[in-house]
Amino acid sequence: MLGIGLLGPLVAHLFVRLTGILLRLFGVPGQLAFDNARANSRRLASAITPITLTVAFASTLMFMFAAQDHYSEKQAEAALTADRVVTGPGFPARTAGDVARVPGVDAVTSILTTSVVMSTSDRLEKFPTQAVGGTDSDLARVLDLGVRKGTIDALRPGAAQPPGGAVAMDRLTADTVKARVGKPVEMRLGDGTRIKPVLVATYDRGLGTAVVTLPRAAVEHHVDAALDGRLLVRFADGADPAAVDAALTKATGQHPDTSVSDRAGYAAERDQARETNKWTNQVMLVILAGFAAIAAVNTMVVSTLARRRELGLMRMIGSTHAQVRGVLRGEAVLVGVIGLALGLAIALITLVPFGKAAFGESTPYVPIPPLLGISAAALLPAPLAVAPVTRRLLRIEPIDAVGAKE
Repeated sequence: MLGIGLLGPLVAHLFVRLTGILLRLFGVPGQLAFDNARANSRRLASAITPITLTVAFASTLMFMFAAQDHYSEKQAEAALTADRVVTGPGFPARTAGDVARVPGVDAVTSILTTSVVMSTSDRLEKFPTQAVGGTDSDLARVLDLGVRKGTIDALRPGAAQPPGGAVAMDRLTADTVKARVGKPVEMRLGDGTRIKPVLVATYDRGLGTAVVTLPRAAVEHHVDAALDGRLLVRFADGADPAAVDAALTKATGQHPDTSVSDRAGYAAERDQARETNKWTNQVMLVILAGFAAIAAVNTMVVSTLARRRELGLMRMIGSTHAQVRGVLRGEAVLVGVIGLALGLAIALITLVPFGKAAFGESTPYVPIPPLLGISAAALLPAPLAVAPVTRRLLRIEPIDAVGAKE
């Protein structure tokens, strides 16, 4: 983006010569538009540059947010293997045992949400953490983290742990803090307590769950309120889902705002909770795009008004009104096309390594609706702004236009 901002005129001249060739396919107006754009590339650069920078910035942020939501949803869906999810404002530790005694329930895993602080290469950083407890002896029956290396057996309730305790991490987080399986990792809990648990496993689905996983017993005395945010329930073989749902609702009825959901219902609740963040990001990008559109429109209007002598001369040598309008319209379209192409190229340069590092995907996730919206915002303002100015200039007699001062 900095390079395009500083080298705008040179880049504009190069791309006008490359893409402007397409204008020749539209006859005389297209040829005139190409010749004008090539001769006045500096003028066009003042309109191309803000469009390019806005498309680059908006595309990078919007597609980055979209990729995070997409892969978070994908990982969360793959990770959740429980039959039911009980959510609420917070459950004390005994609630997991109460739910486990419900007829038709085989086991329950509780999830306490907290955070830990670890040292990265240059600073201390907070990492989202889930502490697992309950009665389930096999965490993968309700929550499949996608273990890549090691084993999470030590995280099970009541399981034997290595000296200092056990922890599992998302593989990218482990790389960030330079942690290795089988080695202790220094971290601080919510109240500042320093612990050095052994990294027993790394996994792939941290974005959809939490990037750090600890046993509940390791953190329950080091948080403000040791309340579980959700309970993952596994049905017993042959259990009647409707009967178990009714029993779960009754067993957790003493807790306000409690809900019992299957996997699809829980996914819908989670998506609804993310909508606020999505709207916040989108509003910010729309405001940014609005400022860029104003800059591009103002530039095109001012530069077009300054060409009254040029347009008057074109009419005196035989150009028709339609040809003059075609020239200006072609230049405006060229501005939008070049700005859009350069902006998307910058975004891809950023998104490809980001996707590879964050999600293990070399192909960026680009949702079509935002892409169409960004493309329309880049391509439409310039032609729409030029049209009324052109009509105004064409009302001036050619001899008066040619004799006007610059």
